[in-house]
Amino acid sequence: MSGNNQKNLFNVSNVGGNLNYAPQNKITIHNHPTKVEVQEKYIPGTIEADPDLSAYLQHLLAIYNKFFSFDCQAKNMKKDYSRIRRKAVEVIGYQLEKTPADDAEKAFDFVRKEIAGTILGKKKLKAGEHLVSTFEEFNAKHGKKTSA
Repeated sequence: MSGNNQKNLFNVSNVGGNLNYAPQNKITIHNHPTKVEVQEKYIPGTIEADPDLSAYLQHLLAIYNKFFSFDCQAKNMKKDYSRIRRKAVEVIGYQLEKTPADDAEKAFDFVRKEIAGTILGKKKLKAGEHLVSTFEEFNAKHGKKTSA
């Protein structure tokens, strides 16, 4: 073993005329410090790296998932919540969370259009109801600073 030094020693004792044999294993391990590269949790300059942008995206996705769930029940479809994420890559060219912060509004518009395209979205729009708040309205309501 490269980093280990292993010695097999034996304990022999004479107890009442009987020989007792017991192996004694001693293992010495030499620790060598290793370099650990720390990877950043988020890609800098993306939606996921900005807490305000990320919170708003999650807010939009939660609304979409609720509306999409209704569509699935109404149309007796399987709930595939990852559908919007796959479609985002095709339409905007990025995963939603990995969209550059400069293009965040593009990602937000994509999700808003998907919300408006659901059954509930169409009904609410037809009734003149407000579907989702803007990024600025969301931040004002939740007491966050405006980043975009």
